[in-house]
Amino acid sequence: MHEGNQTRVLLIDENGLMREGLQRLCETERYGCSVMDTIDQAVDTLRGTNHPKFDVIIAKCSGRNFDTQKIRLLHRLGEEAKFVILSDTMDNLDLLTEAYELGADAYLFAHASPQVFMKSLELVLLGERMFPPRFIAFMARESAGEPFPHRAIQTEGLSPRETEILRYLSVGNSNKTIANKLQITEGTVKVHMKAITRKLGVSNRTQAAIWALSHGLGNGASTVKH
Repeated sequence: MHEGNQTRVLLIDENGLMREGLQRLCETERYGCSVMDTIDQAVDTLRGTNHPKFDVIIAKCSGRNFDTQKIRLLHRLGEEAKFVILSDTMDNLDLLTEAYELGADAYLFAHASPQVFMKSLELVLLGERMFPPRFIAFMARESAGEPFPHRAIQTEGLSPRETEILRYLSVGNSNKTIANKLQITEGTVKVHMKAITRKLGVSNRTQAAIWALSHGLGNGASTVKH
């Protein structure tokens, strides 16, 4: 599904300015990016006999244009391509649930920083399924038959030290670098990392870094040189 070593991306967004911005971002990362205005246009293209093969299909959707049948058809026509929903909101449970149940590989915030967006896309290409941690926790409770609490899941239970480590993690520092900066052992950093991923409801350090960036924790950290 690659042209040479290039990752092929199909980007669908009615908003011309956002579409152009995302296209430039993808092409900066050396992805081959094709853009279309609507899901209907994308469906017609993928139905063609000589349509290009894509590694990722990214569809910008909102409450007013989230047509489940069309999105499901687009997903099916995309064959083995990773399927990503972009949305203006991360709080619409109906949209999140529909995207999850139709088999989307990711549900990403359309206005996330370029760094967060590209890291998320990289994880999707590596086989990760990217949905908000709070939503995953909700689905876990639903499958277990447990009631979902009225209050949002708390992710603010990080200790000051864990928050500090998360800030350095968010700008790409290794455990060894963080340990040197904070004058603690690398083993202690690893213990804190396990606690951080557990509390945030994520499965690895990269997802923890993405959470930190999307919540503004990376803004005040400075990258430490090895």
